[in-house]
Amino acid sequence: MIAVTGAAGFIGSCMVRSLNDAGYTDLVVVDEFSRPDKMRNLDGKSFREQIHRDNFLRWLERHHADVEAVLHLGARTDTTEMDTAIFDRLNLEYSKSLWMLCAGFRIPLFYASSAATYGLGEQGYADDHATIPLLKPLNPYGQSKQDFDVWALEQQHNAQTPPAWAGFKFFNVYGPGERHKGRMASVVLQAFDQIVRPSFIGIRLSTMKEYERAVKKWERYTENPKITVHYNRNVKEVLGSDGVSGLLLEDTTGGPDETLAVTGMFLAIGHEPNSKPFVGKLDMDEAGYIKIGRPGSTYTSVHGVFVCGDVADKVYRQAVTAAGTGCMAAIDAERWLAEQ
Repeated sequence: MIAVTGAAGFIGSCMVRSLNDAGYTDLVVVDEFSRPDKMRNLDGKSFREQIHRDNFLRWLERHHADVEAVLHLGARTDTTEMDTAIFDRLNLEYSKSLWMLCAGFRIPLFYASSAATYGLGEQGYADDHATIPLLKPLNPYGQSKQDFDVWALEQQHNAQTPPAWAGFKFFNVYGPGERHKGRMASVVLQAFDQIVRPSFIGIRLSTMKEYERAVKKWERYTENPKITVHYNRNVKEVLGSDGVSGLLLEDTTGGPDETLAVTGMFLAIGHEPNSKPFVGKLDMDEAGYIKIGRPGSTYTSVHGVFVCGDVADKVYRQAVTAAGTGCMAAIDAERWLAEQ
């Protein structure tokens, strides 16, 4: 059997579902199990046994011969929690105890580290064991994950490791099963909730039919009178001279193009910065991101021109970055104008 800790959480429940999809149902799911909103994440999933996290280590001592692997995804993940004792107990010491059991009983262990260990990214993001001790997380949660990563690497020198092990660092994950996280839920989910709230302006969503199953409760889209879903459509052209007046939609199944009357459009930037209008005018790196001319500011290579958002940020590339650097750019521009 395979044991999954944090099984009622976001990533853990998705792991259980993936294992079920791959044919694995002989699973032991481990969590705290006190919250009904988290327990819903296990609805419809198949597993053999449910064990409270406080009892799991003792259970593993008795049943280790039956366990093929442990997927340790459980942790306290609140990045705003400042009580280090909580992280020491739930993240660091618990993980150490589980590691030692897996090492002693020769059980493969795969655990969730975190991208929070990278801090501001001063050491880059490469999977280089030599740089891990140099990382500087920005909060106690990230530090607890960092402390365990460093400790785990030290065990290699002591020859006290599971027969197979690895730590995985998750970046900006989002998807079904994260609603219980509240304010710690992804920007994607929080933006989704803002879009479908009753007071929000009516929108139309273009998506692809085959990805319908990726949203756990798709009916929230289809039953909302403010949303019309257009399946299997790509935006071929934005229409309008003084503003957006419509979209020319391409039918990806081979049907004819159609025109959709709208007065606004949201388009995610993706991973390619929309900096082409500034080629030859502003300094850019080889990937097309506009270079910051003064560290810690929004100044560019041209006097009086400031940059913000994803077009200058190839690390985080999120709405929070755009909002934060947008405010910075406004302040820099206001100060610059005052000096002229």
